Amino acid sequence: MAELQRAGLVKAAWVSKWTHCKRDEQRIVQLVATLGETLQKAHSGRRHHGQSSANRRS
Repeated sequence: MAELQRAGLVKAAWVSKWTHCKRDEQRIVQLVATLGETLQKAHSGRRHHGQSSANRRS
């Protein structure tokens, strides 16, 4: 939970001995969009030869 807070994806409020957490939906949407763009760029930068690396023989 601490990592999610540091990333700004959740906000926590302490009430007595309880911690109430709420997702920051806008930040989560931004993260997913950025991750998708990054993965798309990485995937499109690879050369494809018809076989996945798992199916290639050395």
